Amino acid sequence: MKSTIAALITLLALLSHLTTSHATAIERELTRVAEEVATLKLGFNDYILGGTLSADQKETGLNHAVEKSLAGTYKFKEGDVFVIASLENDTVLGMYKEFDDVDPDQLKSIIGSLMFEYGDPTVTAHDKLIYWAYNKGGKIAQDAYDFERSAGGSKILVTIKFSSKDRFGQPPEKESDGQKTSAYLMISSDRLSQLFLALNKDTDK
Repeated sequence: MKSTIAALITLLALLSHLTTSHATAIERELTRVAEEVATLKLGFNDYILGGTLSADQKETGLNHAVEKSLAGTYKFKEGDVFVIASLENDTVLGMYKEFDDVDPDQLKSIIGSLMFEYGDPTVTAHDKLIYWAYNKGGKIAQDAYDFERSAGGSKILVTIKFSSKDRFGQPPEKESDGQKTSAYLMISSDRLSQLFLALNKDTDK
């Protein structure tokens, strides 16, 4: 009986060590990827994806918190910008803007401003989506992206995504919406998000 208990204790200790080691490895990779993402300096206003909130930014975040944030994060709004940050170390994990009740001309103006700021998009789809994709070297051109995809995959680090409810340059699909539509602009990193979720999954065990 004593030998069984001792074996069980040893097994639990081993599992605890392995779980801790796995979490530590994910945390190191998360830190590395966040730093890599931050070097691209992509964001809104003074908020940089992958960067760490300043003391003033954190205070703003806590004072303007938005409900329904993902576990392990807090979300807040400053002006027209929503920011999602890690509760543990204040790393910026994502950010977005919402555009409500915009008419076709306003939508065209928004897209023009984005083109001016980010240049030609990497991908456009269905006349409703525009993507600017980045790797650690900077923005990925459309031909390079197409080539990488045909070769087995593209190493995208950050994506700027603009999505409209209705097709660009056309009135809303539902007549009840009148001439207004809605859209959003998001800056995110799938790799950063995946690592954060994996780390929080491990630490929740």
